[in-house]
Amino acid sequence: MMLRWWPALSSWGAGLILFSVSAQSSLPVGIPAAALAIAAFGWGMAALRRDALPLPRVALAVAMGVLIAGVALVMAGGIGWLGWLALSALVLIVAASAAVVLRRRSEDAAAPRRTHGSSGTVALVTGALLVAAVTTPALAASEAGELAVPHGELHGVHTH
Repeated sequence: MMLRWWPALSSWGAGLILFSVSAQSSLPVGIPAAALAIAAFGWGMAALRRDALPLPRVALAVAMGVLIAGVALVMAGGIGWLGWLALSALVLIVAASAAVVLRRRSEDAAAPRRTHGSSGTVALVTGALLVAAVTTPALAASEAGELAVPHGELHGVHTH
């Protein structure tokens, strides 16, 4: 189960970061970033619905492309280092999981064991917490995050 949940959650976190890149970028960068974000969400949903990761070769190739494009975005100022590091970490989880699936297929190994009960729930919650811990600072460091109203402050309310 972890081999499906963590990559799915990671792809959603990467999708959120790609949406933030899309929102703060020009059209030539924003449109591909939004398309990748939508694909990341779709792939994550498919990974949770199936017994195996969908299109592992494609996922591995796209993940490598996102890593390379991320370096170019950092150099061009389209994403900060924190955002790139978070995006890279999340994309590497997807890439590593796809590589494991491909290796298992090539070795013709038995299907991964399924976990049941509380151990699967613990793995899912742990994965969600890790993705949130990586994604939240990256989103806060984006242009939209910097312009957001600080939480816990009241605006427009006057106290006497």
